[in-house]
Amino acid sequence: MMGTSSVATRSFVREPAAGSTLNVLGVTHIYKATAAETGGSFSLWEAVVPPGKGAPPHTHTREDEAFYVLRGELIIEFEDVPHRVAPGGFFSVRVTDAMTSAISATSRLVSSF
Repeated sequence: MMGTSSVATRSFVREPAAGSTLNVLGVTHIYKATAAETGGSFSLWEAVVPPGKGAPPHTHTREDEAFYVLRGELIIEFEDVPHRVAPGGFFSVRVTDAMTSAISATSRLVSSF
């Protein structure tokens, strides 16, 4: 869980291009569902990752992350091994150090934790 109330919330629809946005180290996050909206069950966002941008090595202490690549190509590195992920590819990262970086034209991916 995300550390928020586990009380179920109402069902909702988020239209295309809708959702709050946040710039995280040059990567635009477009939030489709937040922990507050899902009763702490999960968060889901679309990330727009310019070439050469991405998350530096970091560790989550409570949650794992999952990613589905929509467009572009990314490098995800965990346990000191780089992995190239193309459109249609998926990766899941446990609560260990991981980093991502776009290596082609602007990449888009869906992420959840």
